[in-house]
Amino acid sequence: MPPMLRLGLQSGPAAQNCVPYPRNAPEICNHSVREITIGDLQGPATYADLFAQMDAWVEAADGCHWETRTRWLPALTAGAADAIIAAKARAASPYCAVFWHHFHGAATRMAPDGTAFGLRREHLMVEIVAGWKPDGDEGAAHRRWARALWQSLAPFALPGGYANLLGPDDREQAAAAYGGNAARLRALKRRFDPDGVFASAIPLPEAL
Repeated sequence: MPPMLRLGLQSGPAAQNCVPYPRNAPEICNHSVREITIGDLQGPATYADLFAQMDAWVEAADGCHWETRTRWLPALTAGAADAIIAAKARAASPYCAVFWHHFHGAATRMAPDGTAFGLRREHLMVEIVAGWKPDGDEGAAHRRWARALWQSLAPFALPGGYANLLGPDDREQAAAAYGGNAARLRALKRRFDPDGVFASAIPLPEAL
């Protein structure tokens, strides 16, 4: 497994998480040393160990409602880090979290048309997760928090986003989510599901 960097970018129980660190992580951490809690800087870890860190948080979050947004970042720049840290400071609930996944190595060496996933360059996939206990207002403040960070990261982001985290209204991101594979996916959809029986919350890009 790649070296792991544990960053405290989640509130509430089990507040520290391990993620594969990008090459410029030390620079970013030095830039934001007052804001980011760093422990056990790096070292090998099993997936079981990583997921076990989440057990208390998952148990505490039982019954929460959720709003999820996503961005692709070419790198974790100082500007993007500042946006994430500022959002963390004003998180609307202890169940709000920001995760990033470093896409690199073997995954970048696959041909772009080898799978539906179209972005085969090195990048960071950012998950913006707002969670809250039912509060009677449909979580308006929490949804605003997720959308505000999503908008703040736009100037630093690549077009598109991880399709599994896109919703039916995320048409602009969906248009670039599959790269050059979009036309093939639409053709397969028409061939195998012409009546739209297998509707999905994940949007296929619309024909241009």
